[in-house]
Amino acid sequence: MKNLRYMKWCAMFFLVPHNIKMPLFFWTRDGDFVLLIILILGLLFSIKLIRLFSERRSAYCWFVGGLCFAIIAILMDSFNYEGFGIDIQLIEQFIEELFEVSGMLSIFSAVFLMFNFYLQNFLSARD
Repeated sequence: MKNLRYMKWCAMFFLVPHNIKMPLFFWTRDGDFVLLIILILGLLFSIKLIRLFSERRSAYCWFVGGLCFAIIAILMDSFNYEGFGIDIQLIEQFIEELFEVSGMLSIFSAVFLMFNFYLQNFLSARD
């Protein structure tokens, strides 16, 4: 968590004022490529988590759905909408926030279902 805050601080105070961009992510604003790098790292880490959630099909579906929502939200956040009118920017921001909240709730539901699954197994093993 501390490293993520440092990366955000680095992007906000160093990358943006100095117009630092990655040519690979040509559609982003200055410094927004950090979000995409975190997305790639998160997807690599989620491969391990998918194995954990595959024990219960409903948790697996919620987790994969949450990942899809999160990917869409991060990609929407990475696009540069500065040339558009304020109404388009507000609509885009609202839709992006909907995807973020949906992703968080979906992943929370998956974690809750897995917790419930392990708790049921633990309590049934005690009896």
